[in-house]
Amino acid sequence: MESLKKCTNCNIEKPFNCFYNNKNNKDKKAFHCKDCMKSYRDKNKEKIKINYTNWAKNNPDKIKEKSKVYIEKRKKGIYKNYITSIEFREKRLNYYYNNKEKILNKLSKRYSTLKNDPYYALTKRLRSVSRRVKKKIKSEHETETILGCSYSNAYNRFKNKNKEGTHIDHIIPLSWATNEEELIALGHYSNLQFLSAFENLSKSNKYCKKENLEKVYKEHPKINIIDKIIKRNYNKIC
Repeated sequence: MESLKKCTNCNIEKPFNCFYNNKNNKDKKAFHCKDCMKSYRDKNKEKIKINYTNWAKNNPDKIKEKSKVYIEKRKKGIYKNYITSIEFREKRLNYYYNNKEKILNKLSKRYSTLKNDPYYALTKRLRSVSRRVKKKIKSEHETETILGCSYSNAYNRFKNKNKEGTHIDHIIPLSWATNEEELIALGHYSNLQFLSAFENLSKSNKYCKKENLEKVYKEHPKINIIDKIIKRNYNKIC
């Protein structure tokens, strides 16, 4: 006979598979059944969102640990086979066609936030720029650590330069670095500049303007590392 458990919310006895797992309880199952928990989530979406945001701010170490576990599983290929499978692609397509309006509304809200919230838009771009450094060194450094300043300070520095159609460029190209220490140094906010798309694509990693180096030397905390990079690439300074 299948074991039953009584939900402490609706007081109905249900099979164990009607309860989520909870390793902290004796029977390793949650007190409330899945239906009750879903009903609670639907009624308290905003409250749950606010509580989770506050918890995340107060528990950054736990968030990092969860991310590490997820990354390790990805490396071991635990998710890889499922993600690339035909079955998953079919499920994803079916979900899209069945929830097209919901997905488009979500994207529309995100676009609206990007357009109307300059702080969010700039910090999102800065995270994207710092991700280039993280990928090269396979690092879990926070974006603010790589930038060398907080998001609010970065916003105050760059808010007047963050215009539509501009690219965020590294004054000294990242490809000039030869080790992790140099890459992190080049991720510093003093090595960032805003260029038009044409200027950025034309520049690429071919050269560095001497006039722009003045800003780097003026504000960068590790001039000795910058000097090493420049000396190796002096023939690319114009």
